[in-house]
Amino acid sequence: MSTPTDLATIIGFGLSRLRIQNRHHDFEHLCRDLARARIASNILPATGPVAGSGDQGRDFETFHTYLANTLTSTSTFIGRAASNTITFACTVQQNGLLAKISADVKAICSQGTPVQRIYFFCTEPLRTSDRHNAQDWTSREYGIALEVLDGPAISELLSEHDVFWIAKTHLHLPAELTPPSLTSRPASAPTRKASIQRADHEMAKAIDLLASRTTRPISEFNPLDFRAAFASDLRALLRLSGSPELSLIAAKVECQESQLIDYMSGNHLPSQKRTREMVRAMAEFCRERGIDLPDSQFEEQFWARKLRVARKSGMQKTVKHKALKIAAPKRNAKR
Repeated sequence: MSTPTDLATIIGFGLSRLRIQNRHHDFEHLCRDLARARIASNILPATGPVAGSGDQGRDFETFHTYLANTLTSTSTFIGRAASNTITFACTVQQNGLLAKISADVKAICSQGTPVQRIYFFCTEPLRTSDRHNAQDWTSREYGIALEVLDGPAISELLSEHDVFWIAKTHLHLPAELTPPSLTSRPASAPTRKASIQRADHEMAKAIDLLASRTTRPISEFNPLDFRAAFASDLRALLRLSGSPELSLIAAKVECQESQLIDYMSGNHLPSQKRTREMVRAMAEFCRERGIDLPDSQFEEQFWARKLRVARKSGMQKTVKHKALKIAAPKRNAKR
């Protein structure tokens, strides 16, 4: 069985062959599948000649969805759907990557729908300093964020169990290389301290995400915002569990479906007992459907801590401080 490092090396070699074999379209399809799995699900492919102006420098981009404000936000689609317009560009070009990035950014920003973020995928490695220079230039010139995923980064992402199928499909790798799932790997039980730290970090990320969708500073976030963050994490777990119908969860938990709707929408916080029951019910759905998720996703101390943070203002101060640290690099990039 290949180690993660070995597998990433194999995938990296497969990516490098795409340029030699003139398979830009295969790389574009690979990146689109990876983006749907890891970045946003509401993605449209571009139409028009790749080398011409038909795709406006955009190999694929997100489309707007109004479903995020409805009950169906508990679905797999909304769980990953981007609220802002994101555009993606891909290249198998080996040399002159900085020039290619700047050209694509200029093409994307000078025509078509305004965007808030650009993801640039390339098969070749890009130095960290070059990536930062490109990000600073994009932020300074166009006021938008740029993310660059080079060959080594893509290789590491594709070596994970749940997305390896993308590498297998587009790089024609043998199924025998499929890495084991996280749940099949022996792991020691997390300590209480580790569970608390992880829960606080996840809540901080949820608060940072909420802040990015509003004009309010994180320092002004209140208990209602933390209730919304907890509900967002519950919806994310439901999505990871295969998005079972809420009526099925309600049957396992032995409560009214309307109560689950309140919990998932952030109208009310569940009790600790009810939270434990919901998390266990979603873990059962994972097992029944053969979905591989790490046990840490369902760890009771982890969810108990999240619930306590959502309830107690003193703990919320600590999490807001963590969220500010997460947001700091983004603020600096915009300066």
